[in-house]
Amino acid sequence: MEKVGHIHVHEGEKGVVEAIWLLCSSIICVPLVVKLIPGGSAVLGYLLGGAIVGPHALGLIQDVQSVKHLAELGVVFLLFNIGLELSIDRLQSMAKYVFGMGSAQVVLSLVAVAAFATQLAALSTSSAIILGGALAMSSTAVAIQVLEDRKEMGSRHGRATFSVLLFQDLAVVVLLMLIPLLAPSPDGSS
Repeated sequence: MEKVGHIHVHEGEKGVVEAIWLLCSSIICVPLVVKLIPGGSAVLGYLLGGAIVGPHALGLIQDVQSVKHLAELGVVFLLFNIGLELSIDRLQSMAKYVFGMGSAQVVLSLVAVAAFATQLAALSTSSAIILGGALAMSSTAVAIQVLEDRKEMGSRHGRATFSVLLFQDLAVVVLLMLIPLLAPSPDGSS
């Protein structure tokens, strides 16, 4: 048996107990944040709930890795739900936003961060490009959830944001393929 918070549970039941703690914290924190904080988002409530039950506060969930699978499943289902709402016609109508605004945002952000990192933080060019690529990305799952919570998904800026996020999702594949080429080798050379 293992101790989860102040409760002793069998190893096979640990995941169920942790899922219950997550659900309870969400049920309490999300409505509180949405009601009490002006402009508060459900996303902020989920973050607060996780922080409260996590190992650095109440400690009801100690093994963060065991909960990681639930988190990944949640993101997968959210992105799948977004995909269900997409049509080929809608994607074609958004092409100029996806490839115009999306590519501009990724390239300009990557270049700006990389330039800053090489000049002021004295990073190597390859390390600066990796950092710039990472910071040029946003969380599609979080951004879409915020837009949907605010009922702004159908607005012009909502569609533009979605287009940029869609390009980022495509660009991250390219960036992930470039990282091994840009990363320093074990002997310290690029």
